[in-house]
Amino acid sequence: MLFYQASLKVISYNLEGMIIDLRNNPGGYLEAAVNIAGWFVDKGGVVVTEEFRDKTQNEVFTSKGPSVFKEIPTVVLINKGSASASEILAGALKESNSATVMGEKSFGKGTVQELIPLSDDSMVKITIAHWLTPQGHQIDQNGITPDVELKSSEDKEAVADDNLWIEEAAKFLSTKI
Repeated sequence: MLFYQASLKVISYNLEGMIIDLRNNPGGYLEAAVNIAGWFVDKGGVVVTEEFRDKTQNEVFTSKGPSVFKEIPTVVLINKGSASASEILAGALKESNSATVMGEKSFGKGTVQELIPLSDDSMVKITIAHWLTPQGHQIDQNGITPDVELKSSEDKEAVADDNLWIEEAAKFLSTKI
């Protein structure tokens, strides 16, 4: 709901460009990633596919949103700390040509787990499926490769990297506006 409310406010600003910073975002809910992608991906466009081992019960998640940001030049920033649902969003925007992804290759956490109760009241978590990008690339262990690679500084000055990457994204966007 927060993204929805913020998006309504942003629409009134007549944006010329947008930066979505998913660096060090460990993920979240699949539904949230699909809903956010709906603001960028054409209605009915594939956001992600859950591919099960037997491939007979695969589930395709499509955009149901207004796709009002599709024509706004957008950069998505990712790094090795971007995982799971943030990779779904970055992959969907990249492969639908809704955004340019900049940064480092993401973590590569693209699995679906299920908790199975055992007779001794304990549980085991097993992987039942993995996620595929709209073009069928497996996220798990592969991550999302940026369109434009940006390097982190060796001394790990996070604030300096934050500013440099935002500046690089803004510079890139200025060529698209």
